[in-house]
Amino acid sequence: MDYSVLKQKIEGISPVPRLLTVMVVAYLIQALVSNPGLPSLPIALYLKETLNLSATDTTLIGIVAMLPWTIKPVWGVICDSFTVFGSQFRAYFALCYGFAAIALLSLVIVPTPGVAMLTISAVLVSCGIAFSDVVTDRLMVIEGRRTQQTAILQAAQWTAVSFGAALASWAGGWFAQGRSLAWVGGVTVGVLLIGGGVIWWALPNSAEPAIAPSLRQTLKTVKAEFKNRQILAILGFLVLLGFSPAPPFLYYARDTLKLSEQALGTLGAVSALSGGVGAIAFGFVAKRLPRKSLLVGAVGMNAMSVLGLLLARSPESAVLAFVLIGFTGMLATLGVLEIAAQVCSVTAAATSFALILSVSNLAMLLGGAIGAWLYDQQVSYESLVLLGVCCTGLTGFLIPWLKLEETP
Repeated sequence: MDYSVLKQKIEGISPVPRLLTVMVVAYLIQALVSNPGLPSLPIALYLKETLNLSATDTTLIGIVAMLPWTIKPVWGVICDSFTVFGSQFRAYFALCYGFAAIALLSLVIVPTPGVAMLTISAVLVSCGIAFSDVVTDRLMVIEGRRTQQTAILQAAQWTAVSFGAALASWAGGWFAQGRSLAWVGGVTVGVLLIGGGVIWWALPNSAEPAIAPSLRQTLKTVKAEFKNRQILAILGFLVLLGFSPAPPFLYYARDTLKLSEQALGTLGAVSALSGGVGAIAFGFVAKRLPRKSLLVGAVGMNAMSVLGLLLARSPESAVLAFVLIGFTGMLATLGVLEIAAQVCSVTAAATSFALILSVSNLAMLLGGAIGAWLYDQQVSYESLVLLGVCCTGLTGFLIPWLKLEETP
């Protein structure tokens, strides 16, 4: 096969379809490798039922593993301010995916790892994938603003991550049924290698700026941006939307609803698929429906959907609750993130957008930790659900501060 001819054909494709390809593949990799990731459910059940850890201990390990997602501004400063071999995108993707693949090989080499090894491996994988996510978002902000396609590119990202999460949840349930962690580790490494190759070929050459801004210029731009009240309102909205100290549903589903491994995977898949449908819906309505109306409706529906967890007394009712939560939560999240992509400076695109998402991720992790701790302290499932509803409902009070009428 003549690869030079193939490369010329790819480079002749319009930038927007190629950008969409990069967005979709990068977010599929994110979902299948780390967030949530194919190994997520097998490892969680391994910790719970092989190593006999409590809900609090398992949640804390998950928080430690996800810490690289809360320091995304660090990755943003690096890729905003420095090039690697003259590249700000291709080289970073290659380094991130290669680093994560090496870390995942530990699952292949050691079939019955201990807590320390699992935690270290998960942290290293998260470092690679969180960094790649920041690189992808930088590409989205810069090229989305240039082509005026930020809404479409974000819809593509979140549709891909949702459907990827659905596949990861379903396949994770299959892997958890008596198969060693080596199996899921090997498959995940394959995803990284194949997906990374596709991104390398699809990335438009026009997306590689010749000169990166200086570190001082990047930090100065970020400092100025986060004095903007609109940015602060976006942060507050995402914090309240993510910070929901709901009960650890894995333990409730396993111990109370008695769901099997495959049923848990299917439940996660259904929830993720509904999020994907929500992302597709956002792509269609983003330019047709006033953003304020979209957010008010999404917040109200999301609060009611979280309240629907009270009805999760059987596998069927749990599926219905998670379908509603996935769909409405995605609409609310994308409604605000698209505003963020429009107001972030191109000079510090990765850093600013990463800081917004890192604060949101940290709020989500803290909410999960508090919910797990309260659950272990015998706080009722119903009380924790109502607390989550209150946090979600409070986001509505921040909508006027988003200044939607001033958004370009």
